[in-house]
Amino acid sequence: MTLSYAETRATLIAAGIPAARMPEKWRSGIDLSRVDLSGAYLTDADLTGADLTGANLRRVNLTGADLSGANLTEAYLTDADLREA
Repeated sequence: MTLSYAETRATLIAAGIPAARMPEKWRSGIDLSRVDLSGAYLTDADLTGADLTGANLRRVNLTGADLSGANLTEAYLTDADLREA
């Protein structure tokens, strides 16, 4: 089951990402460039079109996440769980 936008947004806010960086809808993608998300649980998150350029995704659980169209250029993915993503 994919997390809704509201659930994904709440998870990111809990991880310390300011709500101001998040679009009202994913249509334009969320800007998480150069953000430290290390160790976050984003299982089944809808990150369609997200800008994750240079983000620290070390040990992030992205199992089942939708990363369609996401920009992962220079993202740090060591030990990230990308099963079924």
